[in-house]
Amino acid sequence: MLGINNKKSNIFKVAVPYHLLYETHGSDNGRDVVIFWGADFRHFPESTDREEFVKRTNLCLDYVRRACAGCRLYYKPHPAETDEFKFLDLKSFEITKDTDIGEVFLWKNINKIKYNFSVCSGVSFSAYKMGLNSYVFSKLFSDIFNEAQNNFFEEHLRVMPPSAFILNLDQDLRDNKTELKKDNVLEEKIEQLLGQKRGGLWFVLADPMLLPVVISFRRLIKNISPDRKITLVITRHHRWDRANVVEDIKKEFDQIIIFPRTFYSLRPSKLFAAWRVARAVRKLKIGSEDIIFGLTGISFVENCLISYNKNNFKITISPPQDLDLMYGMNRPKIFSDDKFKPPPANVFYNKFFEPLLGLNRTLYLKYGDGRIFNISRYQRPLNDVYDQVYII
Repeated sequence: MLGINNKKSNIFKVAVPYHLLYETHGSDNGRDVVIFWGADFRHFPESTDREEFVKRTNLCLDYVRRACAGCRLYYKPHPAETDEFKFLDLKSFEITKDTDIGEVFLWKNINKIKYNFSVCSGVSFSAYKMGLNSYVFSKLFSDIFNEAQNNFFEEHLRVMPPSAFILNLDQDLRDNKTELKKDNVLEEKIEQLLGQKRGGLWFVLADPMLLPVVISFRRLIKNISPDRKITLVITRHHRWDRANVVEDIKKEFDQIIIFPRTFYSLRPSKLFAAWRVARAVRKLKIGSEDIIFGLTGISFVENCLISYNKNNFKITISPPQDLDLMYGMNRPKIFSDDKFKPPPANVFYNKFFEPLLGLNRTLYLKYGDGRIFNISRYQRPLNDVYDQVYII
């Protein structure tokens, strides 16, 4: 599957302006919170030795107790956890009572957190990229994960530095936080774009985990062009209900528009619901000078927005793993194309429903039983769908 048009040079690596989230910089004064991020190990593949996973996780918790003596220790359950935490030795740890997903929790507590730990949570690299000390124990669990799991975790966490991987439970804990610097190239690109396009900006977001990214870009844009109208378009689903942050972010945006999530489905009621969403998106008053920032991958709402506003300048913001895994830039051999199959509903959308609605065609491909890794992407190369691609 050809995922990138190599004849174009419109893909740019940029640093998210996370420094704009902080109240103070360069000091650990007052930081004494340590977070251990939980895992929903009940949902791991059947081949996983769950009993051994619990034993090793308890050893990791012992390590955190020793290495972070004097700090306030918290266990943050995974959003999909049921009662996994009951199997763990959480002595000295307090279970967080809020239901915010990881990245939202980081944003709200960014001036309090000193260290982050997890076995294999993706929020670990989010914490590291946001300028916080962050560590994973994943390499101590490789013998109880199957090959596909190990490859997925390796790809998912490869953006983290070697200092983030704890290789034995006797090693000293050393700070590994990255110094957040403003990206002059990004600021120049945004400033140039705002000079060319005088309209408002539309950020399209499906997963609240990317809220800190959107808020960082929003603050950068407001620093350059304070009077620019910025709208957040949300595809709402259960993770937003857990996050419970819509009220918290109202002050960050001039307008927030919420659409229901649309799933691939052959049920007539679901197809009718998707048609209604498409009609509502088409009616949005988007000016010719407005700029669209997409962060949802291939969400139905974003696909409608960019498909019905083809002449507007469109940017997608994506982590490097998405290009590697979804668009096949650097995917492990175990995830070869022939091991992915589309469900019938996606075939119907791709062949009939999306063309009927005038939308970009999308692909949803399942790897095996779909529990480890699936592909969701546009059929056309990503940098043909968007005018620019920002890799964060």
